[in-house]
Order: sequence, then C-alpha cells, then structure tokens
Amino acid sequence: MDDAKFKIINDAYSAYYRELLRQGRLPLKDTGIGFWGYTIGEEVYEFFLSFGLQKYKKFLDLGSGDGKVAAIASLFTAAHGMEFDEPLLHQSVTLAKSLQLTAQFMKRDFMKEDLSPYDVLYIYPDKRLVELEDKLLRELKGILIVHGPHFHPLRLKKVSERYVGTNPFVIFSRP
Repeated sequence: MDDAKFKIINDAYSAYYRELLRQGRLPLKDTGIGFWGYTIGEEVYEFFLSFGLQKYKKFLDLGSGDGKVAAIASLFTAAHGMEFDEPLLHQSVTLAKSLQLTAQFMKRDFMKEDLSPYDVLYIYPDKRLVELEDKLLRELKGILIVHGPHFHPLRLKKVSERYVGTNPFVIFSRP
C-alpha cells in the first residue's frame, strides 16, 4: 500500500489534534447520539495492511467522527463514513478534500440507514451494541470490525481477532 500517502493523512490529523489542544479543546466529545474520540492512525493502518482490506469493495465507518479511519481505509478500498455530528462531519469532508482522498462522508444516523450495501462495517463502539446487533443480524452482508476491547456483539459469530499493540480488532460475521 501507500505508506507515503498514509503519512500525509496521519500528519494532517495530528495537526488537527494539535490545533484543538492549542485552543484548549481535547480531541474527544459527546455528539448527542454517541461519543467521539481520536483514533491512533498507525494502529488502524497496520491492521488494514495485515488484514488485507483491499480485498473488499465497500467499507463503512459507523459513527466516523473526524473521518480518520475512513480516510485511511480509502487507501485500500471505496471508503465511506456516517457521522451525525455536523462539526465532525465538516472536518471529515474538509480534510478528505484537502488531501484529495476518495473517502465519502454522510451526515446520517447509521441506526436509521440500510447497511447491507457494505461488505465491511467498522466501529469503535462507545456503548453496548444491543440495538445495533439486532440491525446487523438483519443487514450485515459481509463482516463487522470491532476496534477496541469494549462492547463486543454477543450474537454475531466471532471470526478472528488481531492485536495491534494492545488494541484488539475483532472480526464478526452473521452466524
């Protein structure tokens, strides 16, 4: 894959986080329907490389926040992000455009959208997945990547688990 393009993406997001801190703001916030916090880009990139994300056609980041994960995924496949928070969505679109990325972002509540067109769904969950899991049991056509050690689905089938550093990336499918 393109390590140089990843570095450009990661550096742009690092500059964004430094600017937030300079303003006295942390790179995390309540969005009204969830919670956003920054993602460690190196871990996501390393996972996508080792996992072979390029084998998939259509990626969706559920609750994409500032767009960093979808931006990185766009180096591998057609990547999309759904985010409800307008300022975070604006940041995603602005950075993707300035970096000339193909990632696309939508202001949507993913709980109200059809997820079946995507063969990879990604989430770093901020709460239990009970309602989302009901939805995924109906609509998941490919795999779900759950990043982080918290709030894993209980009724989906665990396919594999990989660690990058101390963070798990767990792959689930429908049973």
